[in-house]
Amino acid sequence: ESWETMPELPEVERARKLLLDFVDVPIVDCVVLEEGGGPRTGQFDDIVIENMKKEDVCKLFKGSCLHNVYRLGKTIWAELVYVRDNKFFYRSLHPVLHFGMTGSICVKGRSAPEYKGFKVKPGMKKSHEVVDAGDSSAAWPPCYTKLRLVLKNGSEIALVDPRRLARVRFRKEPALSPPVSLLAPDPLQSSFLSAKEFRWRLRELRAPIKAILLNQEKVVSGVGNWIADEVCYQARVHPGTLCFALTDEECDALHFQLRDVCRIAVTANSDHHKFPSNWLFHHRWAKKTRTTATAQTEEGKIIFQTIASRTTAIVPAVQGTRPRLTPVANQPDKRKRQEGVARSASAGAVAGNAAPLVARPSKRARVDAGRSASAGAMAPGEGPAPKSPSAGSSAAAAFGDASLGRGKRKRTPSSLSAKNVVQSALDTSRPNKRRKVKLTRKAKS
Repeated sequence: ESWETMPELPEVERARKLLLDFVDVPIVDCVVLEEGGGPRTGQFDDIVIENMKKEDVCKLFKGSCLHNVYRLGKTIWAELVYVRDNKFFYRSLHPVLHFGMTGSICVKGRSAPEYKGFKVKPGMKKSHEVVDAGDSSAAWPPCYTKLRLVLKNGSEIALVDPRRLARVRFRKEPALSPPVSLLAPDPLQSSFLSAKEFRWRLRELRAPIKAILLNQEKVVSGVGNWIADEVCYQARVHPGTLCFALTDEECDALHFQLRDVCRIAVTANSDHHKFPSNWLFHHRWAKKTRTTATAQTEEGKIIFQTIASRTTAIVPAVQGTRPRLTPVANQPDKRKRQEGVARSASAGAVAGNAAPLVARPSKRARVDAGRSASAGAMAPGEGPAPKSPSAGSSAAAAFGDASLGRGKRKRTPSSLSAKNVVQSALDTSRPNKRRKVKLTRKAKS
């Protein structure tokens, strides 16, 4: 399991802003063969670049320019246009990028992105010796470059991915096509869920809160491992707490911290050196550096657990030692909320001294009860006296069915429909035709 921070919402937003600096600049060349001196140098990576031939990719980019760049969660896409007679025309396909675990956008002459767990490696000489990172001319293109665009103003943009988990897809309408159309709302967009809607969404789910935050299609998109831990820590919620067991105060705290953490990280341009000093982010990497024994924040020691198949940093002094698996008192779950009207009506009837509702007996039971009552009304000597029921079968005598005394109600044929009677006959082993006809006539009568 890797503790390298993958590109999450702040890192992807930084890449989007980087691409915005080259909007409407024509692309004069496109290189789709891997560069930088890696083991696959000179090969076209058909895993990173999906469902496109290298000739088609070059043809699509050459002569085009990036007209605008958008982001939703961890996915960014650009509008490709070409110019004719001083007018912009859209291309038939537009690139959609997802950086995976270690993907990034690099620009020639600018410092490469630096994540907490790894750095983008510079290029190599022909002897495969890593050159000095300060020599920008020799270090370009970076190692593991999958796609490189050469612009008319001399700038160059490269997509780098050492682990081949990034994806470059091409869609006719990116915002209306998967994977973008499947994503949940973005926490930094104005259309993000309100605190009330956020509570409703969580109450319908029974998974741990961290698993829901990491799921890009449920409630929120753009959240990765370190943001989920940071949000839960700042909201004082155990990451393993089930969503339907969260209180209103915890849901509101998660909603606020979710937007606040992402906003601060984006404002810092994803530079972790500028993150607040009280963030868990600065201490949560102790397991990677093998210093878990001394890992702690200002509020307590950090422990590490596996939640939603991801290593999770928890501060028990703030978030609790165990997750909450059941709703607290006066916090009804979804099933209880649906039964609330019936439960309130029943409680009101009892409070008003109204007769409690009882189950309606079957027709056979009502007939038997009537016969028993009529037999009991006979004069002595005119008919058999009614049998006095025992204490254990009082309910059975009242409804004329001895099975009720054992807490069970016998389902008599009179309470079945004709269709069910025929079906019950068909379910028996090898029923003959005469029996089926007899049962059918009896049910209809």
